[in-house]
Amino acid sequence: MDKAWAWLPRNSLEYEIGAKNFVSGASISLGNHTEMFCPCVDCRNVCHQLIETVLDHLVIRGMDLKYKRNPCWSKHGDKRDRTFVDVPTSEEEAYELLRTTYFDS
Repeated sequence: MDKAWAWLPRNSLEYEIGAKNFVSGASISLGNHTEMFCPCVDCRNVCHQLIETVLDHLVIRGMDLKYKRNPCWSKHGDKRDRTFVDVPTSEEEAYELLRTTYFDS
Protein backbone atom coordinates (compact mmCIF):
# COMPACT_ATOMS: atom_id res chain seq x y z
CA MET A 1 0.00 0.00 0.00
CA ASP A 2 1.42 3.36 -1.06
CA LYS A 3 1.87 5.64 1.94
CA ALA A 4 3.87 8.50 0.42
CA TRP A 5 0.75 10.57 -0.25
CA ALA A 6 0.03 10.86 3.48
CA TRP A 7 3.14 13.04 3.93
CA LEU A 8 2.22 15.49 1.16
CA PRO A 9 0.51 18.82 1.87
CA ARG A 10 -3.23 18.22 2.30
CA ASN A 11 -4.07 21.00 -0.14
CA SER A 12 -2.18 19.30 -2.99
CA LEU A 13 -3.88 17.36 -5.77
CA GLU A 14 -1.48 14.46 -5.20
CA TYR A 15 -2.61 14.17 -1.57
CA GLU A 16 -6.27 14.10 -2.57
CA ILE A 17 -5.64 11.47 -5.24
CA GLY A 18 -3.62 9.41 -2.77
CA ALA A 19 -6.38 9.68 -0.16
CA LYS A 20 -8.98 8.57 -2.74
CA ASN A 21 -6.81 5.61 -3.76
CA PHE A 22 -6.22 4.71 -0.10
CA VAL A 23 -9.92 4.77 0.78
CA SER A 24 -10.85 2.86 -2.37
CA GLY A 25 -8.12 0.25 -1.88
CA ALA A 26 -8.91 -0.15 1.81
CA SER A 27 -12.59 -0.59 1.04
CA ILE A 28 -11.79 -3.37 -1.44
CA SER A 29 -9.30 -5.03 0.94
CA LEU A 30 -11.86 -4.98 3.73
CA GLY A 31 -14.59 -6.54 1.59
CA ASN A 32 -16.28 -3.47 0.10
CA HIS A 33 -17.92 -2.37 3.33
CA THR A 34 -19.68 0.98 3.41
CA GLU A 35 -17.82 1.97 6.60
CA MET A 36 -14.29 1.67 7.95
CA PHE A 37 -12.17 2.98 10.80
CA CYS A 38 -11.37 6.62 10.17
CA PRO A 39 -7.63 7.38 10.54
CA CYS A 40 -8.02 11.17 10.69
CA VAL A 41 -6.48 13.23 13.48
CA ASP A 42 -9.80 13.46 15.32
CA CYS A 43 -11.27 9.95 14.88
CA ARG A 44 -7.87 8.20 15.32
CA ASN A 45 -9.10 4.76 14.15
CA VAL A 46 -11.47 4.54 17.11
CA CYS A 47 -14.78 4.91 15.29
CA HIS A 48 -16.23 3.77 11.99
CA GLN A 49 -17.27 6.34 9.42
CA LEU A 50 -18.85 6.09 5.98
CA ILE A 51 -16.25 5.71 3.23
CA GLU A 52 -17.08 9.17 1.85
CA THR A 53 -16.71 10.69 5.32
CA VAL A 54 -13.31 9.04 5.80
CA LEU A 55 -12.12 10.65 2.57
CA ASP A 56 -13.47 14.05 3.65
CA HIS A 57 -11.83 13.74 7.07
CA LEU A 58 -8.46 12.82 5.55
CA VAL A 59 -8.52 15.74 3.12
CA ILE A 60 -9.84 18.30 5.61
CA ARG A 61 -8.24 17.15 8.88
CA GLY A 62 -5.31 14.98 7.80
CA MET A 63 -4.20 11.56 9.02
CA ASP A 64 -3.38 10.78 12.64
CA LEU A 65 0.40 11.12 12.97
CA LYS A 66 0.83 7.93 15.01
CA TYR A 67 -1.00 5.86 12.38
CA LYS A 68 0.77 7.67 9.54
CA ARG A 69 4.15 6.69 11.03
CA ASN A 70 3.06 3.07 11.51
CA PRO A 71 4.66 0.87 8.82
CA CYS A 72 1.57 -1.36 8.72
CA TRP A 73 -1.87 0.15 8.23
CA SER A 74 -3.55 -3.08 9.34
CA LYS A 75 -6.95 -1.51 10.00
CA HIS A 76 -7.12 -0.73 6.30
CA GLY A 77 -5.98 -3.95 4.67
CA ASP A 78 -2.20 -3.98 5.13
CA LYS A 79 -0.90 -7.40 6.13
CA ARG A 80 1.38 -7.55 9.15
CA ASP A 81 4.78 -9.15 8.70
CA ARG A 82 4.57 -12.49 10.50
CA THR A 83 8.34 -12.87 10.73
CA PHE A 84 9.36 -13.50 14.31
CA VAL A 85 12.74 -12.23 15.37
CA ASP A 86 14.10 -13.68 18.59
CA VAL A 87 15.61 -10.69 20.33
CA PRO A 88 16.63 -11.21 23.93
CA THR A 89 14.99 -8.87 26.37
CA SER A 90 16.70 -7.35 29.36
CA GLU A 91 14.57 -9.64 31.54
CA GLU A 92 15.92 -12.72 29.75
CA GLU A 93 19.45 -11.40 29.98
CA ALA A 94 19.06 -10.78 33.74
CA TYR A 95 17.71 -14.29 34.27
CA GLU A 96 20.58 -15.79 32.30
CA LEU A 97 23.11 -13.78 34.33
CA LEU A 98 21.58 -14.96 37.62
CA ARG A 99 21.41 -18.55 36.44
CA THR A 100 25.03 -18.66 35.35
CA THR A 101 26.23 -16.83 38.47
CA TYR A 102 24.44 -18.89 41.11
CA PHE A 103 23.45 -22.21 39.57
CA ASP A 104 26.04 -23.13 36.93
CA SER A 105 29.13 -22.95 39.17
